Order: sequence, then C-alpha cells, then structure tokens
Amino acid sequence: HDFFEMIYVLENEMYVEVEDKKIALKSGDIAFIPPDTIHKPIVMENTIAIQIMIRKSTFQKVFFKMLKGNHVISEFFLNALYIKENKHILIFHSHLDKNLLDCSLQLFTENHNRFPGYQLIMNNLFEILLCLLLRFKPSHMNVIQVKQYSDIRMIQMLQYIQ
Repeated sequence: HDFFEMIYVLENEMYVEVEDKKIALKSGDIAFIPPDTIHKPIVMENTIAIQIMIRKSTFQKVFFKMLKGNHVISEFFLNALYIKENKHILIFHSHLDKNLLDCSLQLFTENHNRFPGYQLIMNNLFEILLCLLLRFKPSHMNVIQVKQYSDIRMIQMLQYIQ
C-alpha cells in the first residue's frame, strides 16, 4: 500500500513480519512501517492496538516541515519517501506515555466520529504526535533495517536542502 502505517500497542503484545524478520511489539511500543513494505501483523489474543494509516502524499504535503534536521525520525521518513530500496521499521518504546496515549486516542476518536473538520483535526493531532516523538531519547527508539540501500548521499542531500 502507498501509505505509512503506525501501530501503537496499548495492551499485551504482537508481532510484525517483514521480509524474513519477525519484530516483537510490546505494550507501549509505536512502530512506523513505510509505504510499499510487504508485512504481516500477527496479533496475539487480548492485544489492543491502534493502527493509523497516513497517505504518502498527505505526509509530504502536511508533515514535511517536521522532517527538518539530522534526527533518527527525519532520516527514517526521508528514506521512506525517497529511497524505495530502503526498508526500515522505526520503533519507539513509549512506556504508554500519557501525552502520546491521549493524542493517539484522540486521533482514533476523530477518525471514528468523522464530525465536520475531522481531517484537519487529525492532521494537527498527528503533527503533535510527531513532535512528542521528537522528544524521545535515542535509547527509547530503534530502527530495524530490513533491507539496506548502500548510497546514503541522497538522504544527506535532502537534509542539506531542508
């Protein structure tokens, strides 16, 4: 599919199979899966997780300003947007951070209710969610490389242009 997928595990655990890797997601983990990544979620019994899909085109239009700087998050999304050969999964270990949880539940509620203006509210909530994730220390996140493209110059040029 041509969108980013965010999975937030609220309770219990699940797995995501990508290529030949099985990635464990525990309660409080937030995973970002880039577009065009073939994957299979394996949800355990009694698991509660929120799945949010963000169109690639929407991400480019609305959230591109969030990608400034040389940061793990900006590098992940630039890779996902512009280098199809790279396949990485970005995981945050949030420990069910209250602000992230509230923001994610509001996103879910807005999408479910679909009151007038819900798309604008969802875009703004997602921007807040990304800002909250930018506060995370590198020790609370990791990038799992599934497939690597050897030339990183493209990402460096994009970061410089930003």
